[in-house]
Amino acid sequence: MTKKELFTNICLFLYVISINTLILFRVMNVLIIGVFLYDYFVLKKHNIGGTKKKIYCIPAIIFMGFITFSVILNGWNIEDISSLRRLIECFVIGGMLCFLLSEKKRIIVFGSANIIALSIIAIQYIYASMIHMGRVPGLIGGPNLVGVQILMLMSICLVARRYFANFKCLSILNIGTFLLSVVALLMTESRGSWLGFGLALIVAFVVNGRPYLLTVKRYSIIIMCALIIIIGNSNYIISRITHTVNYTENYTVERIYIWQSSLDMFKDNIWSGIGIGGERFRELYDNQYMLSAAKEKHIPHPHNILLFYLSETGILGFVGFFIFFMCPFVYFIKNMLREEAFSVIAKYAFFFLLSFVISQMVDSAFAFTKILRIYLAVLVFFISAFALYKRDCVSVEADRNV
Repeated sequence: MTKKELFTNICLFLYVISINTLILFRVMNVLIIGVFLYDYFVLKKHNIGGTKKKIYCIPAIIFMGFITFSVILNGWNIEDISSLRRLIECFVIGGMLCFLLSEKKRIIVFGSANIIALSIIAIQYIYASMIHMGRVPGLIGGPNLVGVQILMLMSICLVARRYFANFKCLSILNIGTFLLSVVALLMTESRGSWLGFGLALIVAFVVNGRPYLLTVKRYSIIIMCALIIIIGNSNYIISRITHTVNYTENYTVERIYIWQSSLDMFKDNIWSGIGIGGERFRELYDNQYMLSAAKEKHIPHPHNILLFYLSETGILGFVGFFIFFMCPFVYFIKNMLREEAFSVIAKYAFFFLLSFVISQMVDSAFAFTKILRIYLAVLVFFISAFALYKRDCVSVEADRNV
């Protein structure tokens, strides 16, 4: 490995590890941009790959274009411009990562960093939750944000064994981290993440006809660990489940009121929405759209990813988001139903996308820049891993036919 390649791998590794630290993450953004420019202009690596263009680059450009039109229609206010700048920054860095993750070694480094980051998050949250005996904030923010972060990164643990087969230590780390993350996900008491994980797992099994995600042995270990945690935290977790079922007696019913108010905002601002700044939603909800039956004020977002884009960006932003999300979703669905070896990675990508969107039917974590960065990092990992694995499989098949 050359010094330049070592430096690139270190940058990719630190990019993920620093994703929850704003100052360090901005430094890593600069380094990633520098590495990209060096590869593109000095080393003349211009080929990003047709698959990456089709399911990331082009949809991302369309998405950002529609959001920009929405901001223009809303009068280019400072808050919207600031939010738009952050969005564009996230998607541009994601595109550069797509370009850089063109080799197996880089994908292994990037995947390893994600697994290590997940292990740190899971251990920290389990420790904090046991010390305070209940739901607590984590490294990235509130327990719901921690839950969706864990949910996204868990998918990399599932697909990583394809790349870590020759690295026993990494395989052990992969399994251990997955066990910890299941326990941590349970302790966040994040109902959206529970729902996303459970339903996506069921759908994945039904679609593929067999439990491809984990072996029976691993299931047994995970279930035992989960039962221990449930017994140790039964008062909190069982109470959370009970409150969810009896939704009319607790805060859960507030979500229904928020959804209705968000839909009303959309009806009054069909084309451009109310703006993507966030404070505008809070202000309008408190002063104009809050239902008389609702009790909770100062709501920052609709708690539903579809209503978020409908209410804050109107039809324009919603169409852009729909295109960006559905392009990789449909692509991976088509490929996971094939018989080729590379279809396995498409199955894991399908699980990642499905679990995320299900969890976001009752939340709007995607609105947070921290969550968006992690989502794009995981999405780019799957796209790059799939493109490379497919290319290798096709090359091997071509050699056999010669």
